[in-house]
Amino acid sequence: MSRIPIASPGISRPANSSPAISRAAISLTEIPRKGISRPAISCPAISRPLFFIFAPLLFAFALAGPAHSQAWPVKPIRLIVPISAGGSVDTIGRAVAQKLGDALRQPVIVENRAGATGIVGMNACATAGTDAHVLCTVSNDLTVLPFLMDLPFNIERDLAPVTQLVAIRPVLMASSSSPFNNFREMVAYARANPGKLNFGSFGEGGGAHQLVEAINQELGTKIVHIPYKGSGPALQAVLANEVNMAVAVPNIALPHAKSGKIKVLAVNGTTRIAAFPDVGTYAEQGFGLNIRNWFGVVASGRAPRDAINRVNREIVAIIKSPEYMEKFIHAFYYDVIGNTPDEMAEFMKADRKVAEVLAKVVKDAGFKAQ
Repeated sequence: MSRIPIASPGISRPANSSPAISRAAISLTEIPRKGISRPAISCPAISRPLFFIFAPLLFAFALAGPAHSQAWPVKPIRLIVPISAGGSVDTIGRAVAQKLGDALRQPVIVENRAGATGIVGMNACATAGTDAHVLCTVSNDLTVLPFLMDLPFNIERDLAPVTQLVAIRPVLMASSSSPFNNFREMVAYARANPGKLNFGSFGEGGGAHQLVEAINQELGTKIVHIPYKGSGPALQAVLANEVNMAVAVPNIALPHAKSGKIKVLAVNGTTRIAAFPDVGTYAEQGFGLNIRNWFGVVASGRAPRDAINRVNREIVAIIKSPEYMEKFIHAFYYDVIGNTPDEMAEFMKADRKVAEVLAKVVKDAGFKAQ
């Protein structure tokens, strides 16, 4: 909370004051002490009625002073990551947390709270009240979930946008033993073998679930959806041949593709990416839906705006710094965003139309909220 300077009220006696006020002045007479005399001091007195009016106010200000003087933050920050450790959201969240702690001069503690497609973690922010020491990483799933299920919080009322961190370009990957090498071949195989292929996502109703059901609906396939608690476990399931396919961000998929453990079938977005120059986009391979994927940070909807603005400034400075751009943005094939809280709110508002379409696709596939 910002400090509010409070001036102590002074009462001076005007030149034309009444004799009654003059007589009420307190006079400290000379007090002889070892040859040293103290000059007389006159202090204007406060009449008894005024004293009883101002005394309670001054007492209240004295008590409130220390609380107002504390600049935010006054304790460690909790950054809730609503998926299990090891995923892309977790990686970028931890990278921001370390630098943010240095900037705020308070530790930033990362807490992984996986479950219910991120709802468990996001609810920690939504129920934090006025405490701006609780932050949460989120993804574009935040705009879709309200169309899929009844949430324990209202995203507009209970969550306050801080900033969007990055736009991401997930790739569709498959086990190296799969009998197809690109998205077109996968679709042909799935059509010829309905129900034989499966797809690991990072939660019911999440972005990966939306993708596979959109593929099924638009291209006439019957790929089976299998949810996991995060993109990390879904990736491990592909590597262990527990599932046929999953999605991952390019930097996570790249080393496994180089070692021959996975095949990359398609990339999201309108252009190819440098990590996989020979892999076509979904659009190039006959699938037109382009899902905008992003990561961001939110706080409680009741958190003080000055604290939110402070976090925004520090995070934007971090993700746009040359060091961060080199280590994470370019290395991870992300596109940095770093917008203001108001700009993030407007982006999410504009994204609702696409979110509603994706939610309908998932519901038509038989999704039922638990």
